[in-house]
Amino acid sequence: MSDFDPNLPYVEHLMQSGLAYVALNNMSMPPDPNNMDYARYLAWKADGGTPTIVDDTPPEPDYAELRRRAYNAAGCTVDALTVALWEDSVEDRPETATALQAAREAIKAQYPKPE
Repeated sequence: MSDFDPNLPYVEHLMQSGLAYVALNNMSMPPDPNNMDYARYLAWKADGGTPTIVDDTPPEPDYAELRRRAYNAAGCTVDALTVALWEDSVEDRPETATALQAAREAIKAQYPKPE
């Protein structure tokens, strides 16, 4: 390649499944050999160019995030809890509050707080 510049700021962005995309300055390109810019990148790399590697794999969710997702899936939303609290304390109807609390306790047992 006649215009080879080993100092081009190519950045490979990796995810858990492999290469997600390649970036150059303000441009990003999918890892598709049919893409003209990506083909140019592959030629640059074959000529000895070394990209910067960035791992963009998101971190594993912690217990609090896992609980939050499970609470929402189980209907333990702030709105539902507020209505249940009102029904329990003001209207003397504890059924919903009791059911939501049982769901919350099961979720807490499933995703315990680390010690």
